[in-house]
Amino acid sequence: ITQVFFEGDEWLESDVAEGVRDELLTKLEDKGDHKEASLNFVMRPL
Repeated sequence: ITQVFFEGDEWLESDVAEGVRDELLTKLEDKGDHKEASLNFVMRPL
């Protein structure tokens, strides 16, 4: 994973690299003085 995308981002529909996938979308949560996001992923064995 080299990039994570945030739900509702204005650029999701115009990604020229076509890298936006549902499994890379996460919600950016307002925590008052900062914002947080998390993304869980599983690595496959080699």
